[in-house]
Amino acid sequence: MSEPTPDRGVEDAYGYAARTVRDHAGPFLLAALVATAVAAVLQLLVTLAVGRGVARFVDAVAGEDASALRVLGVTGFAGLVLLLAVTGVLLAGLVQAVLTRGALAVTDGRAPTGRTFTGGGRTGTVVLAALLVAALAGVGTLLCYLPALAVALYAQFTLLFVLDKGLGPVAALRSSAMLVQRNLGACAGLAVVALLACLVGVLVCGVGIVLAAPVVVLAQTHLYRTLLGEPVAA
Repeated sequence: MSEPTPDRGVEDAYGYAARTVRDHAGPFLLAALVATAVAAVLQLLVTLAVGRGVARFVDAVAGEDASALRVLGVTGFAGLVLLLAVTGVLLAGLVQAVLTRGALAVTDGRAPTGRTFTGGGRTGTVVLAALLVAALAGVGTLLCYLPALAVALYAQFTLLFVLDKGLGPVAALRSSAMLVQRNLGACAGLAVVALLACLVGVLVCGVGIVLAAPVVVLAQTHLYRTLLGEPVAA
């Protein structure tokens, strides 16, 4: 198994990703734009629906009891934050899955098309894997966020194992964690740069995420192939 140094592995992965997005800008940016827009709309709808439901529940139960209102308000807010964290991670995972299909095709030497990002099957397994990671991240969020970061680090290759190796959700998550543990430096470096890239993308009015997402997923796929000792098409 290949063991790249952290700096070189991350440098090669992101260099490859930048070149690939440049060479296949149309398919990747369109896929990222559509997937991100759909995810954003769904997250907004969930936020509005749940927020309205929590508000009605608090009004119905609390009545004139101010102390009960405060307790329910805090509980409802905490529940809303947790639910939004879980749905956010789930939707981000589904966006990642769309782009991962394209990234796997490119690293295999196949030119990406619109069908590349949506075909290939295993949609149910992808959803279950994304739900599993989202649930673990939600629990991690309740435990002061640091466990959620650990989930993000160790689960980063889960969808790749689902789509590339045909594994089930639990087996894919376990394989991802084992791969990260064996190559912690390179994987942590990749994750830190990915986080920074996505934060910058969000800060640029959210538009930058459309460019950041394909670069991050392609870099992730490149490192995944490299760590498994598999060839990556130029």
